[in-house]
Amino acid sequence: MRLLIGQRDLADAARHILPVLDRSDPARQAVTLDGGEIITLTGTGPGGYSRVTLDGDVLEAGQATVNGLWLAAVAAALPAGETTVRLDGERLRLDGEGAKATMALMNGVEPVTLPDLPATADLGGTLEPLVRATVHAASPDPNRPVMTGVHITGDGQTVTACATDRYRMGMWTGDLPLDGEAIIPAPWLTRVKTMTRLGFDDHWVVASDGTATDATVVIAGEFPHVERTIPDKANVAATLRFDRAALADAVRGLKSLDFTGGKTGILFRRDDTGMTLALDGADLDGDRHVDAAVDGDCDELRLNAQYLLDALGALDGDETAFYLPDGHKPILIEGSGPVLQLVSRMML
Repeated sequence: MRLLIGQRDLADAARHILPVLDRSDPARQAVTLDGGEIITLTGTGPGGYSRVTLDGDVLEAGQATVNGLWLAAVAAALPAGETTVRLDGERLRLDGEGAKATMALMNGVEPVTLPDLPATADLGGTLEPLVRATVHAASPDPNRPVMTGVHITGDGQTVTACATDRYRMGMWTGDLPLDGEAIIPAPWLTRVKTMTRLGFDDHWVVASDGTATDATVVIAGEFPHVERTIPDKANVAATLRFDRAALADAVRGLKSLDFTGGKTGILFRRDDTGMTLALDGADLDGDRHVDAAVDGDCDELRLNAQYLLDALGALDGDETAFYLPDGHKPILIEGSGPVLQLVSRMML
């Protein structure tokens, strides 16, 4: 095997594959560089599969399987420009301008190839809007695997994506040509958010952009029926309307005063022209006034500061509306786009 590849292309490809590898187990860090009709780099591990197609020249066809962490480190350290990659006995050799590096082959390890994966559909854009609206609400707790994913349902034309950790929820609805349903790991979705194609079946979810292809296993289980908790906006006890940027700035400023590392609470109190926001439960305290249009009965409200910042950051538009149902039910937060957020109240 003898290949001519740009150093930056090789380094970027190796870095793209790193997240799927098992950093604690060298036996699960294999990547295969294949030079045939095209040049590909493929890796697999607990994070699924990843393959990148590289621009370059195949001078002699062949393939080599090496440690992906080593390859990423070596490729990044080579000088910019063209890199010659070739077999040198039982080692892989990389030559750049005035530099050379070799690494041992992973002999006895099967070459890494992609499994049979479902077809993908052109999204007409990237996954970024869906990801921004949902993944922050997924649970980080591996003991609740269903809650660590984003539930996607589609009828071939319209898709609804939802994530929840039972204390908050993020939901996005949009036009995407996806059919069926799957619970997709939220960290994986975040990693592939710039991809332009997506597909899934009962076992795999795959994303691609024409150069890279990434796949992982969908999460098994039944996603909770969170849509039942969305309040009817026509029958709420109160509605609050804010400038979204001003509200986020006030919450962020108050949260910065809390050094306890706990769940910072922000207390909303109605005043003559809107709401006074107060830091609640910290050694330092403070308050900020935020103009608001208040319709209905809402004298006090307490919310988790980080949950609120995440929800506001997921929205579009200059204004945001809070819809407060009776009792202690979660509040609905909306902007101007196809995104809605639910945030549970904290006890007063």
